[in-house]
Amino acid sequence: MIYDPYRDVFYRLTLPAVEYDPDASDEDLNSLNYYRPYTGILLLDKDLNVMGEHTFGPYEVYAEYNFFVGKEGLYLSRNNLFHPDYDEGVFRYLVVRFENGEE
Repeated sequence: MIYDPYRDVFYRLTLPAVEYDPDASDEDLNSLNYYRPYTGILLLDKDLNVMGEHTFGPYEVYAEYNFFVGKEGLYLSRNNLFHPDYDEGVFRYLVVRFENGEE
């Protein structure tokens, strides 16, 4: 869980289940160990009550290890190898802000 001192909330990053494709190649299945297609986020208040949640689109963010909280919101890395505009020479972040329990 990630504490946000600016908004007095917690974020819980999730890795939603991926539907298994029996025709997928070994390489495609192995990539799930490193780059999950979906990342979700759960917003909790200071008493750990659920306030909202969101699941990002396929390969939209890579937030397993590269995230931080700033005054503007929660910064999640967009540097996912399988994202269409991936560029290894550029750090990209998506700033997430929830309003009224929703993104």
